[in-house]
Amino acid sequence: MFTKENCINRNFNFKLGEKNNRKLYSQELAKNAGTNNYTNDKKKPGFTLIEMIIVISIIGILAGIVAISFGDAQKKAKLNADYANASNLAMAAYMSLGDGKSETDSKDPKKLKDSKYIQTVPKPQSLSGDYEIVIDKGEVTVKVDKSIFYPKPDASSAENQ
Repeated sequence: MFTKENCINRNFNFKLGEKNNRKLYSQELAKNAGTNNYTNDKKKPGFTLIEMIIVISIIGILAGIVAISFGDAQKKAKLNADYANASNLAMAAYMSLGDGKSETDSKDPKKLKDSKYIQTVPKPQSLSGDYEIVIDKGEVTVKVDKSIFYPKPDASSAENQ
């Protein structure tokens, strides 16, 4: 229990009637009772609601920017995969022609697969449709619809398509 002697032992210099000592005495009583009414009036540490809303909105904006960038990266990755698949089909067609196969057999991706020039017939990822192999005077071109994927167009001609 809190007594006058405890206050003296804790260097309160307890003197009845002095205002500061009464305040110290009430603080000590509040600590012993498990509540501290005196310090409840002071500002508590932590974040306010407005600070939390600002932080969450900044995180949301950054997440939106990342999502947009990720979408562009995904489109580029699919386009590059299509260029690689078209290049593989063109090389298979060149090998088929080099082995003496007809242009008709060398144009058909399924026949190239059956002849073991490719393991699977790829599907375009950036466009709908199938790859079309065109052979003109020994030169191989791979298309999907009207877009040329092999030979890979340079940057200036790709913008014109």
